Amino acid sequence: MIARVAVWEPMPDDDRQWVIDAARTVPGVLDAYHLLDTDTGNGLSIAFFDDGVDIAEVKAAISLKAEEILA
Repeated sequence: MIARVAVWEPMPDDDRQWVIDAARTVPGVLDAYHLLDTDTGNGLSIAFFDDGVDIAEVKAAISLKAEEILA
């Protein structure tokens, strides 16, 4: 299992659930969470993957969803 942690200073203030939903479309993505410190606006994103997951595929799925949202 791989855990990936991203630090956001500040955390984007839009609804970030779409990122998690897009990542979950890739087989082997186990789960992901966004944590927000409401006092500072900073946050963490934590994602869990099976060992064999191609992170580039996950990033591509997120990018594709972002393009759909912005279109």
